[in-house]
Amino acid sequence: MDWTLYNASLTVKGDTRRDRAIFETKRSIKKRSVRSPAYKTVLIDGEEQDVVITSSTEKYHKKINALPDESIHMGSIVEWNNSHFLITDTDVEDEIYQSGDMYRCNVYLKWQNEKGEIVGRYGYSEDISQFASGEVESKVMISIEQVFVIKFPCDSETIKLRRDRRFLMDIVTDEPNAYILTGRNVISGNWTAGDISSKEFDGTDKVLI
Repeated sequence: MDWTLYNASLTVKGDTRRDRAIFETKRSIKKRSVRSPAYKTVLIDGEEQDVVITSSTEKYHKKINALPDESIHMGSIVEWNNSHFLITDTDVEDEIYQSGDMYRCNVYLKWQNEKGEIVGRYGYSEDISQFASGEVESKVMISIEQVFVIKFPCDSETIKLRRDRRFLMDIVTDEPNAYILTGRNVISGNWTAGDISSKEFDGTDKVLI
């Protein structure tokens, strides 16, 4: 008797009891997800992908889950329901499926790169404003400093942004407010840290703040 096919059938779902349990769990999640109202077809960085999106207690925050054997990445832009969302965090645990957090983008910045090309990116800004006052030459001077902390995808264009870069941010075009880039943070949104020497830039799983 040829036991080859029989042995193959025993291990098609995994070699161990744990492997077979993971296999069955993945298959069950895939079947149940399709029937769920949270099952959505979205564009992630321009590519169509099926995911599960659920709401949280915050209006502009959503939880996003990849289907089993698929992945999502920090810094990706999700286009869904006529809105853009930035994936700001993902869970390293992906044995069954990968989960993450995404926030609805409320900023779109445009600038000119070193080649003279116009570049634009969606971002998410928390509501952080600071106001300062001081005195100059015995006269009271009120100086308003409005500070926005913005999270962007970290890619080959945004990584080049440096201090003193000027931007126009407004909803009107005749007299828009102008802002200056005062700092950049490439550490807090980077969970794939490593030696950067003699390596090509890779913005995967990175967010620029």
